[in-house]
Amino acid sequence: MARRALAAAALLSYYCSSCGCLAFSNSSNARQLTTSLSCRQPTPSCLTRHATAAADGWRPSSNRSKVSRLAAAPEDGGAAAAQSGGIIRQLTGSNFSLAAGLLGLAAILINRLALTPYLYDSQARTDILALIASGGLIMNGVYLLDLDIKVADSVTLVGTFEQELDPTLSAEQAAQLRWLCESLILAKPATASVLVHVDGRTRARYGVMGGGATTVDAGAPIMAKALREAARSDKEVYLPVLQNLPGKIEFTYLPANCQGVVIQGVLGGRGAVVVGASQARAYTPRDIAWMKAASERATALLE
Repeated sequence: MARRALAAAALLSYYCSSCGCLAFSNSSNARQLTTSLSCRQPTPSCLTRHATAAADGWRPSSNRSKVSRLAAAPEDGGAAAAQSGGIIRQLTGSNFSLAAGLLGLAAILINRLALTPYLYDSQARTDILALIASGGLIMNGVYLLDLDIKVADSVTLVGTFEQELDPTLSAEQAAQLRWLCESLILAKPATASVLVHVDGRTRARYGVMGGGATTVDAGAPIMAKALREAARSDKEVYLPVLQNLPGKIEFTYLPANCQGVVIQGVLGGRGAVVVGASQARAYTPRDIAWMKAASERATALLE
């Protein structure tokens, strides 16, 4: 209502002193009328005059009722457009899709069980099409639902902070492994532990480490599988929720409450980079792909 009243007050009516045609403008400055006026009853003669005459050729009109109707038209049109848009949003929303799909399935079931004493081939084909349509509506409704995946909480890992490098490494090799460990820890807040194991030896230990073993048992089931996968296809082993797995007892070199582990094989199965996380389901496929690229680059000098 406020916008409608404002529009009616701002829109003024004018008539041409030469031909008498009516025009409307939202400008009260006579010198701006030649550009802002819109003639409501154009004729060839008045169009020519309006294009060349001075602004004082227009005179104010007292036709307020017509002005009010014209001023109200945009508001009414906007309300109608908004109402139409709301109906369209409802018809394309998840609730409508789910309701229509479920109603369709219920109608098919009632029709088949209660209203169809004899089943004809044509009806069977129709029911199949109706089932497909109803299923599509339900799937569309589920897709449109705003489903929030609960993010696991980060925990404080129990252990000691270590920064160890194999003393037999050259300066360049040590620099590469230090870069790898620090990059993995800094790039992802959930990453808390990094261990590099190559050729049966622990080459680097960075981050929070457990109080158990300091080396990797390459014959343990999970680690052995990771090394085989690396030798065959360079594929990593990702354990997103480590605490739910019996195999967590293998990772005694990591904190006892480590939440997730990525084992990225390197050098064709000769070793692996083990990454421990303080949060379950912490890594996306993109994170793991980045780990793989960084691990392969840093361990290339160990060949």
